[in-house]
Parts: sequence; C-alpha cells; structure tokens
Amino acid sequence: MRIVQLSDIHLSSNNIYDLENYYLEALVKDLLAFHQHNSVDLVIFTGDLVDKGGNSLKESPYETFKKVIITPIVSALKITDSQVLMIPGNHDIDRNQIELKSEFYLANTLTRDGANKLVNEMKMSFTEDNNRIKRFKEFEKEFHKNTPNYVYSNSESSVIINTIEGDIGISLVNDSWRCSSDLQRQNHFIGSNQLFNTAKIFSEAKTQLNVAVFHHPLEAINEDEKEEIENILKSKNFSFSLFGHSQRDCKMNSV
Repeated sequence: MRIVQLSDIHLSSNNIYDLENYYLEALVKDLLAFHQHNSVDLVIFTGDLVDKGGNSLKESPYETFKKVIITPIVSALKITDSQVLMIPGNHDIDRNQIELKSEFYLANTLTRDGANKLVNEMKMSFTEDNNRIKRFKEFEKEFHKNTPNYVYSNSESSVIINTIEGDIGISLVNDSWRCSSDLQRQNHFIGSNQLFNTAKIFSEAKTQLNVAVFHHPLEAINEDEKEEIENILKSKNFSFSLFGHSQRDCKMNSV
C-alpha cells in the first residue's frame, strides 16, 4: 500500500488563487508520476486544511477545500473519495465557537483523566467544549458516509483498509478539539483513549498493520499524556504514526 501524506495547506481567500493556478498543478503532476510508477492507494491530509477556521472562505470552507484541492487530486489519480482521509488541525478550529467560560474552566482544571472522560462524552454529541471542531467533523462525516469500514465519531474516527496482504487499520486521532489561540502545551490534553477505542476495533477485525494519524507532534502535547500515548502506540501494535503541523514537502509512505 502506498500512502501520500499532505498537511497544513491552510486554504484561505488569500492563497486560493495561487494554489489553484500554480501549486496544485505541480502537485498533481508529481502525484501522477508517482502513481504511474507505483499506484497511490490513500491520500491523507494531516490537519490544517483551512486557515483560521476557514472564515475567509465564508459559509462552506470545507466544501471549497473539496472543490479546490480534493476533487482535482481524486480525478487525476482516478481514485475515490473513500481513498482520501483527513484529520483536523488547530487551524481547523472555528474560533468563533470557543465559549470563553468553558475555555477558562478547561485551561485551569483539565487533566489526562478528565480529557478521556470528555472524549467519550463528546463522541456523538457537540457541546460548548467541542463546538469549535463541529464544522470540520460534520464535513468529515458527510464526506465518508459511504466509505466501507469507516467508523465515525466526533472525537476519533477509524477505517479498515482491505488489501491483498491483509487488513490495515488507520486511527484518525482528533488531537485538535482542545485547541485555541492561547493554548499552552501543559494544557493540551487530547484524550489518549482515542487510541484505545480504535485499537479495540482493529483487534476485533484482526488487522495485520495499524497506523495512527495525528496533527500535532507528541512534543506539543502535555508531557504526562505524551508518555501515555507512546506507551499505547507500543503496546497496541501501531506500526507507525503520521504527524502534521510542521510545514514540509509532501511525503510518500509505502506499507
């Protein structure tokens, strides 16, 4: 299986023209060259699809992202939407939906255990704590409504990819639900149970290989929770992880 990782596009009204008319054409050309040599099976966007919540793109920033970025790639490679995966980044947060009283409470009281409790409570509902990620997650849910073996939640999502060599489990971690412009590392808890939740699905499906996808590097997460996540990745047999947040060239992975 060959995976293309793309990250931190930060689509906005300021860069959409250049992306459409210059960079995307070059990207698609490179992807086609890779694809003809060894087929691309998955494209994974590891967060920050849009810039600052996509507010400069008006009412439907992710539909705009789909039209401008996803559709040309899918069309050129002759793959399906089901072969495009995504997770939110801190710029996918709608800052207008951050409730100040809730944010003050979370910044001063949230713990590792508290984050795990919230993650489970928010899996199928939106509250004042996670409304900031609602626009992204609703787009994801609609985008993958017909994707086989896709398990959606407002927290983590997961998908199992069937290959000739065996099934591959991909854990799509939502490590940005807690983000705000003032968030400090010591207050950045993501809810490590997201990994346990997906690992259970993979165990029941007897996947041959598991991949964890994050936006933030673990160094950007609370130190205690970082250690917990590292232990889970090892103990639950995640073969490797993908991270976004750092602006670098597109990455190709074969598994």
